[in-house]
Amino acid sequence: MSKCANLLVALDGSEASFEAVRYVAMLLHPDSWNIHLTHIWDPVPEGFWDFEINPLGRARTAAFSAWQARVRKNIDEFMERSRSYLVEKGFPPERVCIRIQVKEHTGGVERDLAALARDGSHCAVVVGRRGLSNISDQVIGTVTQRLLGLLSNVPLWVVGRSDNADRLLVGVDLSEGAMRAVEHVAQAFSYGFSPGSICLFHAIRGIAPERTRVARAFAPVETHVPTDKMIDEIRELKDKIGAVFDRARAVLESAGIPSNIVTTKVVCGVSSRSLAIVDYARHQNFGTVVVGRRGLSRFKEFFMGRVSTKVISMVHYRTVWIVGSPSDS
Repeated sequence: MSKCANLLVALDGSEASFEAVRYVAMLLHPDSWNIHLTHIWDPVPEGFWDFEINPLGRARTAAFSAWQARVRKNIDEFMERSRSYLVEKGFPPERVCIRIQVKEHTGGVERDLAALARDGSHCAVVVGRRGLSNISDQVIGTVTQRLLGLLSNVPLWVVGRSDNADRLLVGVDLSEGAMRAVEHVAQAFSYGFSPGSICLFHAIRGIAPERTRVARAFAPVETHVPTDKMIDEIRELKDKIGAVFDRARAVLESAGIPSNIVTTKVVCGVSSRSLAIVDYARHQNFGTVVVGRRGLSRFKEFFMGRVSTKVISMVHYRTVWIVGSPSDS
């Protein structure tokens, strides 16, 4: 089996991270993946470092040790629960391993996770949207948010819920970043991933062609020419996107994905591409949204494109795949 059939599933003991385990069990062929259930164990959280120099803290050291043992026991049980769940769903026991690693890097545990992910052996990293800090208005957990910035060259699957997980909406534009997202879907399928349907989606900002008659009615005569020019530009862009769709279809079909489950959709006249993606996912019940990390902007300092950044922040109850490429590192 290729080394890229390995999947790193980051767990923190929360139900949000267990949702990532459910997602994996629902979508992936049990015999085709090595699942690495990973937890970064931080035995001494930052707030406890001053116990030895704080007179009031010394008296609490025994209580802290008991708390530490309790937390470690809970994590051990949670990791075994996750492994048992996957085995019950048909994953061979030898393909599901538990890795609990003591935190090594300064800062958050996301740095240790990123170091593990960057070894080149994992097809993707899977995380839950939120961790143990279950604040209702916190859209993305702190560790997940920081991982988005650290893993520029490793696909990150941010799991919200596993409902309709096999229905994929893939954001496509004229960039290589978007095509890399399509290639990642094809790669996942080749290793053992079962999509129920895949929609290649593109949104064009501006006035939709069917609204131009209204625009002309309220616009001065001298602005009609620019409006006509805009219509021509939209038609030209649709032609270009059509060619990209054809290329994307070819990539998916070459991996063995049936052509009859792949559709395309172009919407015009949207004010926000990211909002258009999110709205379409909601209305059409797509459980997984796939986007490239960067679009047409190739500035190195932009680790994530504007569209992918907004999508991950707006999609609360779905899973988002953020796909980069080796050149992003």
